[in-house]
Amino acid sequence: MFAKSIFSLALVAALTFSFPAQAEKKLGIAAVVNDDAVSMADVNDRIKLVLISSGLQDNPDIRAKITPQVLDGLIEEQLKLQEAHRNKLDVSDEEVKDGLGLVAKQNNFTPEQFLSIMKKQGIPEQTLLHQIKAQLAWNKVVKETLRRQVDVSETDVD
Repeated sequence: MFAKSIFSLALVAALTFSFPAQAEKKLGIAAVVNDDAVSMADVNDRIKLVLISSGLQDNPDIRAKITPQVLDGLIEEQLKLQEAHRNKLDVSDEEVKDGLGLVAKQNNFTPEQFLSIMKKQGIPEQTLLHQIKAQLAWNKVVKETLRRQVDVSETDVD
């Protein structure tokens, strides 16, 4: 199933990036990750977030350079969310809200101010919340699933 997903993903990505002007206009599917889709709207919204948060200029050359990295990041987030779901590890709305509070605080804003700034920049609230949820979900996978599988012996410590 994983190989099938990667093939589907590669095919969609290859078609999408072979015709970027058409993909921009259609705002269709950028990638398929198992049974979930990453839309071109998701990619474009995340590109805006990256451009704003990194201070890069918004021009076609920069967009062309960061689009593959942004798409890879969105695919990775989707895989993290799927793995959390597979392990029955859910992230509550309250946890996402707390995560947003931390991000806002790190940027010296209240959550409301931070969301307002993002909205003024044309970044949908869901773009940021999805990123936070994926990170929180992966933290749970690492904590609840992967750490239990790690066995450090006295020899490893020495």
